[in-house]
Amino acid sequence: MNKVEETIETFIDELNVHLTEIQNVHRENYVAEIKDHLYSYANDLSKQGLSEKEIEHKIREEFVSMGELAEGFINSTPSSAPANRLKNNSMMLPPLLVGALGIYIFPNHQELLVALMLFIYAYLVLVKKAIWGFAVVRKNPRGIKNREKVSQSGSVYLFVLGLSFLIGEFVSVPNKNIIFASFIALLSIGFFFYVQKKLVR
Repeated sequence: MNKVEETIETFIDELNVHLTEIQNVHRENYVAEIKDHLYSYANDLSKQGLSEKEIEHKIREEFVSMGELAEGFINSTPSSAPANRLKNNSMMLPPLLVGALGIYIFPNHQELLVALMLFIYAYLVLVKKAIWGFAVVRKNPRGIKNREKVSQSGSVYLFVLGLSFLIGEFVSVPNKNIIFASFIALLSIGFFFYVQKKLVR
């Protein structure tokens, strides 16, 4: 895969991220349309004698924001956008609401409830590819090389994070809070820099 193809695939990945709230059939149609347009545009520029670097630059100039493009698609999708936005929100809200309520009702088991929420979110990240919540993705959404790998590593990160809270529920050691806070900080920093170095261009 050359630089032009990598650039196009990066734009497509970003568009996919922004279109997660609409139905798959609409998202696939929009993505296929833009992908075809990008490759056609690149092919036309190539026929004009532009170099690979020049074509890449032209594409980045022409398609500045996939977020704005996606917003236009979402707004033009009849009835499905609000319905799917509500559906996606309803999927993410129950774990948060149940966890918050559980922490209030069972204050002595906060770590167990946080662990449960993290396990659920790990599953949603893996299955729904909801990677927009990660700081490293928000920092540079267009630079993500492989959305699938980010979701997989993000799911593992959340699972391990949840596991640490679960262990914290049943383990009692001196300076427990400091130890677990340090572990969570190191885990989070490690995840950020792993994605930044390996999965972001």
